[in-house]
Amino acid sequence: MGDDTPSQGHSVTAMLLLLALFLLPAAARSQSDDEMVDVGGYRLHFHVVKGHGLPILFDAGGGDDASTWDAILTPAAKVTGATLITYDRAGFGKSEVAPFDYNIVKEVQGLETGLAKLGYSGDIMLVAHSLGGAYATLYASRHPNQVKSSVLVDISLPCFNTDAELESMMQDKTQIATLEAKGGGWPSLIANYAANARFMRTVPFPGNIPAISITSDRTPFDEKPRADRWRTCHHDFAAGLPNVQAITAYGTGHYIFKDSPELVVAAIAKSYANALGGTAGAQVAQRYLDSAPDFINEIDRRETTSRPPSK
Repeated sequence: MGDDTPSQGHSVTAMLLLLALFLLPAAARSQSDDEMVDVGGYRLHFHVVKGHGLPILFDAGGGDDASTWDAILTPAAKVTGATLITYDRAGFGKSEVAPFDYNIVKEVQGLETGLAKLGYSGDIMLVAHSLGGAYATLYASRHPNQVKSSVLVDISLPCFNTDAELESMMQDKTQIATLEAKGGGWPSLIANYAANARFMRTVPFPGNIPAISITSDRTPFDEKPRADRWRTCHHDFAAGLPNVQAITAYGTGHYIFKDSPELVVAAIAKSYANALGGTAGAQVAQRYLDSAPDFINEIDRRETTSRPPSK
């Protein structure tokens, strides 16, 4: 009589393969390139995981670099089959500091130059986190017909950055001095933060671009009034646009893609499949379904460790 129960050895093997999928560096499992690209007097570092079809550009949060996305690149590449592009903004990671004063417009122009030199100036999908949402929004506003879809992960919204909020941020002199002392891109980021935030109030996210907006359950702020305002801004953002699906990532902190990588990969797969449509989109959907048991099993494994969410 046959036994349909998986053997212990098979279970252990499956678990080891799953852990390898999520925990090994992306470069160890996928064909990838690192490029330093001159974008006009300084060089930006791009990390490109080679694939095919519509490329996906990832924009990190303030102070983070391309490596922040490492944990989800391999599963995202496996499901989508796409070329994945991460990069370091000027002065962060491996990118050089710009030799002139620059703001968010100049930074996005530098990104555009880099993408063009790498051959990715056409249609694209965006994934952004936190402050990276401002860069993604500006890029999308400049290329509303080329950005085919987006996943916005707990992004910083103009609604939240009121004059009172910006003034409050700038009053923490100790933290500002600590960040400025890190050098690199920090002094420029801090010096231009308020002006960039005010400018972004004039740049709406294009209503024609489909987006999945994922908001953290535990916001970046401990104070209840600020946390409530963060949630309200995200609710209003999604409610005010026709093509935005809103998701609350329960049990997560601000770094949702680290606390719940399966959720973010699922959102990327759905957004990417819808952007492709037709047979190509159906193939992406099928690859996600094929991977779903592993994703679910990984959630169960992580829950047994009961690690606290990130802040």
